[in-house]
Amino acid sequence: MPRLPTKMLGPIGVAVSLSRAALAAKQHWDLLSADERRRLGVLVRASRGRPAALSHAERRELAELVGRLELLRLGRTLAMTASPLPHRRRR
Repeated sequence: MPRLPTKMLGPIGVAVSLSRAALAAKQHWDLLSADERRRLGVLVRASRGRPAALSHAERRELAELVGRLELLRLGRTLAMTASPLPHRRRR
């Protein structure tokens, strides 16, 4: 099915696109165990948006947890979902 601009999709099409994006984000979030997700939340709250507020070991742990989320792949998936242009699948 060809991709259409959001104006042409209507409310149902927008809802489908948002659902696909939410599903992709959840799949990446689920790459972490419950303990890892909890620890990630603790580290982010402790940093208050400033990585320098964390110790070196905590920054390294935060970087490892964020790396496991595969955010680059998530970004590609979201870009393909939102793009009005057809796309090829990566192998």
